[in-house]
Amino acid sequence: MITRPDGQGIDLIYDTTSGHLQTISVPRGNYNYGYTTAGRLTSDVVLLDPVALIDQLAHIVASGLGDRAAHLGMIL
Repeated sequence: MITRPDGQGIDLIYDTTSGHLQTISVPRGNYNYGYTTAGRLTSDVVLLDPVALIDQLAHIVASGLGDRAAHLGMIL
């Protein structure tokens, strides 16, 4: 769990086998990601609010999570 400066939490949930990001849990809800058998992100990711997701990701990057934050940036 990442706690933002405003006290709200962001949780990144990864698949324990593949290491792929499965879910970003934010105060507005969850962003779920699916992958093909080749490990490519599927195109059917539904965003609750794209602007809010960008805001959440900006907080993640600002918190200095390194590779995990870079992985999230590639998703966008």
